[in-house]
Amino acid sequence: MAELQSFIFRTQALHLYRSFLRAVKGAPAESQGELRREIRRGFDQERGVKDVYAMKYSLSNGRVQLKQLRDMLGMRH
Repeated sequence: MAELQSFIFRTQALHLYRSFLRAVKGAPAESQGELRREIRRGFDQERGVKDVYAMKYSLSNGRVQLKQLRDMLGMRH
């Protein structure tokens, strides 16, 4: 069961990461590289998390940050 849950979290994290990268395309060209690096750094920091509650928190926090980025860039959700 833990393997299935881990797979689901990984899939959700990849989806969230791709959503961030799509959102970055709405930023000014001169800012896109730095935004991509920061997003990658944030995901790399969470890579080794094994605790289910920590994974849930990280995904939830990531969704909030994605919404904030989209709001900042004036994008629709």
